[in-house]
Order: sequence, then C-alpha cells, then structure tokens
Amino acid sequence: MKQRKGITTRGIIPDTTLDMTFNEDVYKGKQKPYWPVMRHIPADKFPYNGELTIYGKNKVSIVNFDKNNYVGVIIEDNSIHGMLTTMFELAWIGAKD
Repeated sequence: MKQRKGITTRGIIPDTTLDMTFNEDVYKGKQKPYWPVMRHIPADKFPYNGELTIYGKNKVSIVNFDKNNYVGVIIEDNSIHGMLTTMFELAWIGAKD
C-alpha cells in the first residue's frame, strides 16, 4: 500500500540489536526506496516501550506496548500534530544515521 501511494517513512529507534535489524526483518522482499529511513538513539539513555506515530495532516498515534498495560490513542489536532512534528525534526537532527 505504501509503495502504491509513494509514502515514505522515517523513524527514530533505540540502538538495540533487535531494532538495528528492523528493516531487514520486516521489509525483506520490498523495494528499498520504501524501507523506512531509521536513525538510532542510545537505548540505555532513552528507554521506552511504546510508539509515537505522526501521520496525515493532523493525526498522532500514541501506543504503550507494556504487556501489563497495552493502551493506545489517536489524536486528531493540527496544533498537537505540528508541535510533535517539530519535536520529531529536532530529535532527527540529534539522532545517529
């Protein structure tokens, strides 16, 4: 679906062994231009067990993957989308290629 729509993805993930091989494991067999571009942060300094996804024109998804407390929320708001996009761009600059 992403390939057909020309959607590209960027992500900031921990530098764990599992996360460092994420693309190879999940996107094997897909065209590389559509693999997410990943940057890495030290897992020991920035531990987390969730995901923040910024997408569309005004949507933000927040998910907690803690096995004792799975929970997620989708927020549709231009201001929150813009604020979190700015925070992502700042983090992107500081993360390792």
